[in-house]
Amino acid sequence: QWEELSALDPEVGGAVRTFEICSGRGRGGAGRDHAPQGGRGPAQHSWSPAQHSWLRSHWVPRRDATTVMAELRYSVVACDSIGRARGTRGTPG
Repeated sequence: QWEELSALDPEVGGAVRTFEICSGRGRGGAGRDHAPQGGRGPAQHSWSPAQHSWLRSHWVPRRDATTVMAELRYSVVACDSIGRARGTRGTPG
């Protein structure tokens, strides 16, 4: 499950909408991993094997347009490298 978040981006000088998906993190955390051997809590792998990675958003209103051009900026970061506070607060730390 993708999680839609608001964030401040200093590069664009304002608010941006972000989408993130990390197993076992954030609100809901769909696709949680199983606990590692030894039973010390959930594994913190970046992607669960059954993860569905398509993203669809209604954030860009198209009104009556039949074609919409959009420029997307994205980054790929291992979920393990994101602090737990980011997912629980709902905004980047």
